[in-house]
Amino acid sequence: MVDLGAETTTVAVYFKNILRHLAVIPLGGANITKDIASLQMEEADAEHMKLKYASAYTENNDIDNTLMLPIDAERQVESRKFIEVVEARVEEIIENVWFQVPAEYVNNLLGGIILTGGGSNLRNIETAFRNHTHVDKIRTAKFITFNINSNNEELKVHDGTMNTILALLAKGDMNCAGPELTSDLFNTNQEGMTTTTTTDLHQKARTLNETTGSGVVRTEIEKQKAEEEERRRKEGEMQAALEQQRREEERLARERRENSTLHKAMKGLKGFFQKMISEDE
Repeated sequence: MVDLGAETTTVAVYFKNILRHLAVIPLGGANITKDIASLQMEEADAEHMKLKYASAYTENNDIDNTLMLPIDAERQVESRKFIEVVEARVEEIIENVWFQVPAEYVNNLLGGIILTGGGSNLRNIETAFRNHTHVDKIRTAKFITFNINSNNEELKVHDGTMNTILALLAKGDMNCAGPELTSDLFNTNQEGMTTTTTTDLHQKARTLNETTGSGVVRTEIEKQKAEEEERRRKEGEMQAALEQQRREEERLARERRENSTLHKAMKGLKGFFQKMISEDE
């Protein structure tokens, strides 16, 4: 899932209904606006032109080299230059997104790619993703599946811009540390005192072999693999410790032999005879 925001793009990789990888890329729709502004215009004008003319992908045969896009009543910009600037930044964002997909899941994304966020409204964005990722199954989530009751019409616009906050609100009754909470979050007794404690809400923490360093819950196969790797690591450490102990014992035995009385006497006699022989010569 790719959330194309203004300042950032969030990539979430799921496999077998488990979140396997999550990354936030510091690139978004605002970067496209800034690139357009580099064509000698204010950012407000650049944002307006992005919304009106920008496309994530344009066939080369459809580009009119003579066409000029109006910035305002007095200024214009070349259509080809505008297209090149937009597509260059879109390509960079998509390449960074695809780089975040772990190699073991690249060919196993059976659900394809789901786009959301304000950036997903860019024309031909799905085509651009297909061209650069070679994934055919690409969809855009324009709105969440829950009914939203609000007098604010901006919250109900189906353009993906509010999906993140609306989804968080829709799932706000879920307690990730324990069982699902009811609407009565703070259970109170007849005297109005809260009876729910953190002990009631939070269950036993997951063990280290159940989660990865990033907190992702492992599958049974991944747990077994982690346990096997841990067992091999401990065996390796034990063998290294035994080898170190053997070397230390050999060193101590050698020192004891060298420092023994008999050894010193033999060494002294050897030196005495060598001295006598040298004198006779």
